[in-house]
Amino acid sequence: MEKVKSYPKEVQEIHHAFETAGDKILAEAQTILKDCETKTIHKGKRLLSLGFKQSKEAIIADGVIGKEATAKETADLVISYKVKYPNNKFITEKQVEAICEKWNLVCAPVDRYKGFVPENKVIEIERFKFNSNDKRQPLIKILSAWNTDTWLLDFMFGFTGGIALHNRIGLRLIPANHPKLYWQGSNLFGAYNDNGELAYVEKYEVTEFKQKLICAPKKDMDLRGLKKIGSIFSSFTTVVVPDPVVLQPCNGGYLIITAWGDEATDENVVNQGMN
Repeated sequence: MEKVKSYPKEVQEIHHAFETAGDKILAEAQTILKDCETKTIHKGKRLLSLGFKQSKEAIIADGVIGKEATAKETADLVISYKVKYPNNKFITEKQVEAICEKWNLVCAPVDRYKGFVPENKVIEIERFKFNSNDKRQPLIKILSAWNTDTWLLDFMFGFTGGIALHNRIGLRLIPANHPKLYWQGSNLFGAYNDNGELAYVEKYEVTEFKQKLICAPKKDMDLRGLKKIGSIFSSFTTVVVPDPVVLQPCNGGYLIITAWGDEATDENVVNQGMN
């Protein structure tokens, strides 16, 4: 029987980091939810509903309600992906960034990848079916706007209005379906200030997630003309040990389609990290 070549230790560690990221985020969310089930928190919520906002237990409960809602949303998202995509682990963007930084990888659209793709991985990618309902929303960066809370400067320097809107919304990049954005057809017309007034957007950038992404060494990527999206491309460094990981952007993060190690010299390697 032919001996199957094993992955280098470093490649196995990278695969493990990607594969276990979703389980870690779920465990963290479930821990937060468990902590929110204490008798003190439960009583505090009851007191809040009755109007006792300044009681000690109500104040404590009020402080965890936001964390509880976020944790529940995260847990529900991860669990739903486990059901929909049992063969594909979920990972958040922050986790992708952290892994890429630790292992000196870069993340870019698959059409920029110049490296080797094993035949069995081509088949895995071909077989992957993605539900369009789970697609990630485009991200908006408002470059120029007027009638914001910096209106004295808006008319002379439109970029100040864009900065003001991003600060008000509290996001560096705004999901296209954010309730404070006002669309007319496919064009972004404006964004609402905190007082409900509409600020008019003059110029904006749209980042769409139509392509699959791949995390791989810089030497295997054509990065010419690419623009940084968030912190994914915060640093480009050359590495020796390649470890491509193909990702499908989805609501809340990414689904891992497949990954491979040093197969460039051996097409018969079995992806032990995914099986």
